Formats: sequence, structure tokens, C-alpha cells
Amino acid sequence: MSTTTSTEPARGAEVTFALKDNGTATGTVTSAYTAGGKLRVSIRAGGTRYTRTASTVTVTRPAPPETEQPAPRSFGQTPGQPAPNAGKKYPAEPLTPAEFQSLLDQCSRRAPTGIRNRALLTLLYRSGLRISEILALHPKDVNLDKHSIRLLRTKSGEPQTRGFHAGADDALMRWLDKRSALGFRDGPLFCTLDDGPVSGDYVRGLLRRLAARAGVEKRVHPHGLRHTFACELEQSGLTVTEISKLLGHSSVAITALYLNHMTSHQAIEALQSVDLPPLS
Repeated sequence: MSTTTSTEPARGAEVTFALKDNGTATGTVTSAYTAGGKLRVSIRAGGTRYTRTASTVTVTRPAPPETEQPAPRSFGQTPGQPAPNAGKKYPAEPLTPAEFQSLLDQCSRRAPTGIRNRALLTLLYRSGLRISEILALHPKDVNLDKHSIRLLRTKSGEPQTRGFHAGADDALMRWLDKRSALGFRDGPLFCTLDDGPVSGDYVRGLLRRLAARAGVEKRVHPHGLRHTFACELEQSGLTVTEISKLLGHSSVAITALYLNHMTSHQAIEALQSVDLPPLS
């Protein structure tokens, strides 16, 4: 069944629109965005790319839900099998601001999924939330005025209120606007284009793909953004107690483990300014 829409069709959907010669083109959406009140859609049909600015397009086949698309074998675990890194421990590799920005630069600023992914990753980076916590959020859980987040599902099992930095405001508000324009009212804050839940495997695979495209050679994963958040807070002068509260840790000792590698890094930097006896 075909439907006519004035909203941005999802990437991967099959659509039909009119051409200048009064003909029509039908193909798969490669990008879609709204500019100046007009819908602009690019499709690929028979090896040719067409771009059309119009008030409406006809969707002849919607894009498959993201949660139903299996992740490539190299970017995620095989369904029904343990994760490849199950039971293994890896050293923390916090990202630099430039490395995180390079990841964001790989996300579209116009496509709905790109706007959503930019908001999701930015909030992970600026709040230190666990992946399970951020994917359980609903819009009502986020207070933009107070920069606070109400978590009902936490690792401790107890509800918590956490904070997020104002640096996430722009990306988050843009996704909230886009989410509303798509007609989503209830359900998870970060949802698929059919208003379903985004999976943790999708986010882990997304980060691997973005890192590969951006040339970031570190192991990039959701919990690594939590480590990055903690390290940047310490570098900014927050105490371990304050950082512990923001991360929702049950004790300061756990937070100290997060920051242990930072102590070594700062000690190495301090070493360069020490005057030691010269060697002959």
C-alpha cells in the first residue's frame, strides 16, 4: 500500500516522485531533509541518482525497521551467541574531544537517523550514562531546564537523578523537535523510525562503524564514552566525590578505578617539568 507524505521518508524506503519532464522516478531513498519548508529527497533508481524538491512524495514501500536489520558479522555478535568480548577485560581508552567530534562528523545532520544518533552519542558523552540507562529513557525523564535526568532503571536497582552537561543541549533539542515532527509522542526517547526501541547492539555496531570511517584506532564503545566523561570531569577540576555522584556509583572507590589511568597520565606530564640532576 502506498502513502503520500510531506515528512522526510526514511533512508532505505522506496518512493516515487515527479520529474521535470512530467515523468516519474521510483527508487530507494539515499537521503531526505526539509529545507525552506520544502521536502528534498534523493533516490537511486537503476544506477541513476535523482534529487527532487517537492511538497510531497509517495512512499511505495517503507524502510525495514532498524531493529530487524542484522548487524554485520564484524560489527556485532551473532544472534544467539555470546558476545566476542564476553568475559574479557580491556584497558580504558578515553577519547579526545577531537576524536569524539570526528565520530559525530560521520553522522548526518539532516537525516532523522543521523539527528537521532548525534543526540544519543552526544548525551552519552556529556552525561556518562550507561547504554542500558540511556536507551530506557523517555522524553519526560529529561529536564532541559535543570539539565537533569531521572533514571528509573539503574544498575543498583534504585531510581536516581543524574545530570548532563549543557553541551548536549543543541543535539538533544534537535532530535526532540525531529521526533515530534515524526509524530512520536510516547515510547523511548531514542527510537527507530517506526517508534520502536533502539538496541544496545545497534549502538555498539554504530560506534565501531563510525570509528572505522573516522580513522579512530581506539576501541570505541558506549562504556568508553562513560570513561571519557569521567576523565574530562577530573581534568576540569571536579572532585572524585562529585564525579562519583554524577556517574551514579555506589562508592568513591569504584570511581577511583575509572580515574586510575588518568593519574598515571598526569604524573607523566608532571615529570616533564621536574628538574632532575643532569647526566654527564
